[in-house]
Amino acid sequence: MKEWAVAMKLDDLIGSLVTKRNQPPPAAQPDGGFTLSIDGQYEIRCLPMGSGRAVLATILSDLPDNPRRREELLTWLMRLNLAYLKRSRSVLSVDNQTGQLFLHYNVSLAEITQSGFETALRDFLNDIDFWRECREARASPVPSPVMVFP
Repeated sequence: MKEWAVAMKLDDLIGSLVTKRNQPPPAAQPDGGFTLSIDGQYEIRCLPMGSGRAVLATILSDLPDNPRRREELLTWLMRLNLAYLKRSRSVLSVDNQTGQLFLHYNVSLAEITQSGFETALRDFLNDIDFWRECREARASPVPSPVMVFP
């Protein structure tokens, strides 16, 4: 019964959010979750979890196919993730089956308000931007210095 109440609460929160943004409501998926498309830049999965919680999740990027580059990138990202945990509730994870990097954000639905849910979603979107920038910065090769001879 509690999981149904959590799913209904998530349904209500998302319904209010999309109404406020003048968007059509997303269809509930078989797992009770929803996919929100925000500003054409973000695809956010909202999934009810047990014990009055929900998770927001998104795919950040595909990981490099080259094992050495993948390991270097993941080592760097996970170190950064540990430092970033001090100021964020988002967590990086890897799906080894798909080779994709995910970002997750846990939300307690027990006593959350609509405003609280929107704040959590905004924080998650900011975290997505942070991790996208980090990923892009790491993926971009550092230009070598140009030597000019007279």
